[in-house]
Amino acid sequence: MTDDGHAFVTALQSVNAIAVSDGSFKDGFGLAAWVLEGVDQTGRVLGVLSTPGDEKSQSAYRSELTRNFCILLLTVNKLCEPHNIKE
Repeated sequence: MTDDGHAFVTALQSVNAIAVSDGSFKDGFGLAAWVLEGVDQTGRVLGVLSTPGDEKSQSAYRSELTRNFCILLLTVNKLCEPHNIKE
């Protein structure tokens, strides 16, 4: 994120925000990644992480849920909170 999330927040308020993401699992290892942006790549927000949990609890579903959690609860809330977005 290069602009403290301003471009994405503006896109979110004008209903022009988009999230593209994926979660995967292979060889006991899960990954999740996402991109948030508005009408263009300006202020694009990128995220990637290893899915938490031990090998026995890993699956593609866990990676997909981790990705959704990060987009909805961490990224959007942490961007909306400092910009005082309530809706």
